[in-house]
Amino acid sequence: MDLEMSEDHPLLMEPAAVGEGGRLEGDGTAMRPSTLLPERVEGEAGDAQQADAGVPLVNAGEDPGYLIPQDIAALGLANDAERVDKWTSSLTGGQLSALRSVGGDCFSDDEFKRGVMFIDSTSTSESQKYIYDNFQDFLKVAGQANRLATSGTLSVRYPWAVSTDTVEGPTKLSYTVTNTISNTHSETDGYSVGGSLKVSIGGIGDPSFSGSYTHSSTNSTTWTSTGAVGSDLTAEKKQWGRIDLFKIGGTYEGYLFFVLHGLPVDAADHRYRVFYFDGNRFRCTAGLIAFPIKNFFIKSPDSPSPSERVQRHWADGEKPPGKDFPAS
Repeated sequence: MDLEMSEDHPLLMEPAAVGEGGRLEGDGTAMRPSTLLPERVEGEAGDAQQADAGVPLVNAGEDPGYLIPQDIAALGLANDAERVDKWTSSLTGGQLSALRSVGGDCFSDDEFKRGVMFIDSTSTSESQKYIYDNFQDFLKVAGQANRLATSGTLSVRYPWAVSTDTVEGPTKLSYTVTNTISNTHSETDGYSVGGSLKVSIGGIGDPSFSGSYTHSSTNSTTWTSTGAVGSDLTAEKKQWGRIDLFKIGGTYEGYLFFVLHGLPVDAADHRYRVFYFDGNRFRCTAGLIAFPIKNFFIKSPDSPSPSERVQRHWADGEKPPGKDFPAS
């Protein structure tokens, strides 16, 4: 689906009215929660199964076989998402289907016909620039109102996390891979469920990786809070080696949507929906406001462990393997 930015869907801003609550009669609450984006409840899918298979070891070129969806959608803002300076113009059919699975009527044909407003660094109107310049504060208010949804398409499958130091053979070194996960299934201010992840390798350079992740909407397995597995790295004569760790899931890029469905209607002009932010009254005719985002990690819905370890070997004089997940 091509998403076109059009001046037919303006966003207007004016100071909030003086008086009780600063709101005009008929506007309702400042930014009431959307009934079509229900809050996540502790104990939903993702808590049902607990497994700890350690940190699997696969040979270079093997596919671990865990599901990594091409298109995802999640309520709220995905952890670690980075704002993109400029939007792109397409929303895939898979993204649209995923959004409708979590957002119902918020992402209906009627809402898209109202239009999608993109806000990024190229926005020129006063109202759009105000939201862009106060983006983090806006996210807090919109998140508390449960009016954010993330949509993304896979960009990197099994992204690299960390590597040990390179060793030269002949040698045999023991190492231990550990993972620690905190806040594995919770929600704060309407943001997506997820948590923080730390993976470390002891015994060879002692490197570690720390980051965040977000659950996809179809999770059947939740990562346990701790895990550890030990093994050996053997490099033969005239051979080099290292251990690479890859996160089980995918890195995505796409959009963060602010949902206008169900907001109060402007009593003076029913084409506009109304919301309040930072002492200002905003009116918008679009169905959705979108912010382009990238580089957010979504865990695989069916992996019992957060990472894969791969032993890498290459001969003297050969170029060391790169840090993409090995296809061969």
